[in-house]
Amino acid sequence: MVDSVRRHHTNGDDRSRLDFMDEFAESAVEFKNCVTSAPSTLMSLSASLTGIPAYFLAQNYRDFQFNTDFFFTFNKLLKKNGYETDRAVIMHPEVRLKLKQFDPLPKKYWPKKYKHIDWFNNRMIFKTLKESLKQLAQEDIKNPSFWFVDYNCRKDKDISNIVSDTIKLFEDYGYQEDNTVFLLSSDHGYPNPNTDITPEYLASKKMTHDVFMTDDNIMIPFLLKYPNCTKGLKVDELISTLDLFPTLIELLGLEVKPEYQIKLHGRSLLGYVNNSNLSDQRFIRTDARWQGQPGRLTAIRSDKHKYVYDHDNQSGELFDISKNDNVSPEKIYEKEDYDKVKNVFHKEFVKTENQANKLQLDYLGQQVFNFISENPKQYKFDFRLEEWENNYIEKYLMHLNAHNDIFSKKKIILIQYGSDLDFVTRNSNKCFYQSGRYKDDERFTNKMFLRISEIFKAFKLSKSYWSEERSLIFTFPIYFIKGFLKIPFNQKTSS
Repeated sequence: MVDSVRRHHTNGDDRSRLDFMDEFAESAVEFKNCVTSAPSTLMSLSASLTGIPAYFLAQNYRDFQFNTDFFFTFNKLLKKNGYETDRAVIMHPEVRLKLKQFDPLPKKYWPKKYKHIDWFNNRMIFKTLKESLKQLAQEDIKNPSFWFVDYNCRKDKDISNIVSDTIKLFEDYGYQEDNTVFLLSSDHGYPNPNTDITPEYLASKKMTHDVFMTDDNIMIPFLLKYPNCTKGLKVDELISTLDLFPTLIELLGLEVKPEYQIKLHGRSLLGYVNNSNLSDQRFIRTDARWQGQPGRLTAIRSDKHKYVYDHDNQSGELFDISKNDNVSPEKIYEKEDYDKVKNVFHKEFVKTENQANKLQLDYLGQQVFNFISENPKQYKFDFRLEEWENNYIEKYLMHLNAHNDIFSKKKIILIQYGSDLDFVTRNSNKCFYQSGRYKDDERFTNKMFLRISEIFKAFKLSKSYWSEERSLIFTFPIYFIKGFLKIPFNQKTSS
């Protein structure tokens, strides 16, 4: 995975499609129209390795600690099928901590002096791979393995050669085209430099790239090479990154319980390769930010149209992308059937939004029952949420309250707070709560300590980090404090 690389070649910045991707495509199947589940690294990768849309998985970035007990993951499935999964080499220290859909490569295989606090540049990642493959070869492990390699295109003119050398390195250690599935892809794209949306512009406006729903940002390169694949095949049909999980299940012949198979939102891409999935038009959803965050956008894309919904303003626009130039889709205001087509896409948006709300409520319900089960039976739990507009939520909480008869009249009031508050207030007219709301603003004190508490929470769920490098409990908070104070933390550059 090469972070923020576009699916097409561009001039003017460092996010262009890699030259090596053209070479790799000659021996692989290229899916030319792949929509990422989110134009954000953590959201996109989380979705790909669960087969569930990114917007289902959390309420807010700061609260995101992926619950592997509630959500099924590709890693978990591979472990059950005898794979070695602790093979992820990730560049960003915070993503390493949060992205629990992957098992990090144990530190004993890293080059000496590398630390969990380090931001790995591309040469550090390649050196780590080279060192670990050498050591693992000496251990003569017989089980198959799942690797994730995380590169960065930013400020590295040699990135195409590094990716090429990485494939060759794996091949040198026995990962050949007759026994290995290779995916060469990106997590999301990046606005085309012709639009003047540059990193410098975004910094000056205090914006981030993830709030743009143009195709240059949400469409990604997606090249899959597997044993006996049709080399050089180009597939034009619209696909999603959610299709990766079911595709790998079929390619690897993994055993999956029916209840887990049903939860997957994607479909196997082998149907497109074999021309058996071409009868229906697909709607692919992609989301900028999670449900509880401000500035949230959603796009529903088909092969000809794209509907973009602004959650803050509760308004949507339809675009004609039949002649897309990868930069800015043309609005179809002049078409007579504008409202008719727009309504079709809005219905799809509402349907998928309700699915996300339901899953978040199921997740909340599980947390509530876990909390109740851990407390004395003499307490009664009272939900202080009134005048519900959403019938599903009302019935859900009534179901939870039905269990109150086992408790006495003593009460514990469950209060929604933090990022869940936005989710709750959207579905009720009145909500009693006790907490300061977290916002993406410039309030230094609150934001800094919220971020530090987030890191401590992550450590609690990342036992391997604690055992491998205990000094992190001190260095990570210092890392974030220095970040707020704009003090460099010995961050190594790609050069």
